[in-house]
Amino acid sequence: MDRRVYWGSLVLAVTALAALGLYLLLRDSGDGQTERARAPVPALASDVPYEPFDPEAMPLPRECEPRRLASVLLEFLEALNHGDRRALRFIAPDPEFNGWSVGERGTGEGVSVKSPNSKLFGYLRRRHEQGEQLGRLEIAVGPAPTTSLGPFSGGHGNAPAAAFDFEISRTANDLRERGIRSQLGRGKAGINCRTGRIFLWAQGWGMTPRTLSICPKATNKPTDSFAVACAPGYRGVNEAVEVPLP
Repeated sequence: MDRRVYWGSLVLAVTALAALGLYLLLRDSGDGQTERARAPVPALASDVPYEPFDPEAMPLPRECEPRRLASVLLEFLEALNHGDRRALRFIAPDPEFNGWSVGERGTGEGVSVKSPNSKLFGYLRRRHEQGEQLGRLEIAVGPAPTTSLGPFSGGHGNAPAAAFDFEISRTANDLRERGIRSQLGRGKAGINCRTGRIFLWAQGWGMTPRTLSICPKATNKPTDSFAVACAPGYRGVNEAVEVPLP
C-alpha cells in the first residue's frame, strides 16, 4: 500500500473514531432546549481555483478541496470576530446539524448543544462581547464517512461532505482573569462542501502544543494573515497550501 494512502487512512480513521466519541457525548448531554433556529442562508464558498489530487489516492470530492474549505472557514471566523450575524449562515440548520461542542479545559465552561439554538448563539455572542478573536487556522481535510448513523450522518442529501481536523488560537479580554494561559484550541468538524455549512463542531480550548502539526510537512505555520490547509493521503500532505484572509 502506498505510504501516503496508509497514513492518510490512519489519520482519518482516528479522526472518525474521536469524532464519534464526541458525538455520543453531545447526544447524551442534553441541553434542555427545544427551540430551533431558522434555517440559515447557505454560505457561498469563496471562488478559488481547483487543484486536482493524485487520482491514486483516496477519493475526495472536488468541492471539498482544502484551499476552498479553508477559505470558507476563514470567512466564518472573520464574521465571528466582527460579531457579524452573517456568521450564522455558516452553521447548518436542523436536520443536517449534528452537534456543536466547545469545552474550556480546567474551567468546566463552554457549550454543548444538539440543535442550532439560542444556547449556542448566546455563547458565541458572549465570547464576542469578551473581545474574543480567533485566528491562526490550520486544517487537514478528508472525506466524511458515509454512514447512516454517527456524527457525520444527517440531511446532506447528495451533497459532498468533508471531515477535518483543525487547530486555532484566540485572544480575549477575560482569559487572564479566569486564569487561562493557553490560547490554543483543537478539534474535529464536519462540513457540507457544497453549501459551506458546518454541521458538526467538537473542540476544546486549553490544549498543549502539538509535537507535530496537523500538516507536518507544511513549509509555513499559520499566521494572522493566512491559514494552512492540507489533505492527508493526497499530494496535498506534502504541498500544504497557504490561504490568505478574505
